[in-house]
Amino acid sequence: MSKPTPKQILKRTAKHFGLAEEQLTQPRRGPWPISWPRLLAMSIAYEQLHTCAEVGKAFNRHYTSTLYAHQRVADLCKQDAKLAKERARLRKVINGNN
Repeated sequence: MSKPTPKQILKRTAKHFGLAEEQLTQPRRGPWPISWPRLLAMSIAYEQLHTCAEVGKAFNRHYTSTLYAHQRVADLCKQDAKLAKERARLRKVINGNN
């Protein structure tokens, strides 16, 4: 099976969190219930070997935001087991192992 594209990751993340795709790609950062799913999705897309430019374009962000998202998610998951479990669940959803 091929890896999901950043757009597919965006779509699956939005569905998983009950959000519209447009909410995850809006120019503003948005509140935590929107920014956390976006950070997670960008980080997972980056982990799946998509370039920063591809991920940034899919999420309407500058490519450097991808690196920030990846590092921020890693830091938050080290501090909070609940967030780490949420990341693991989303990875399974994105990869079709839900």
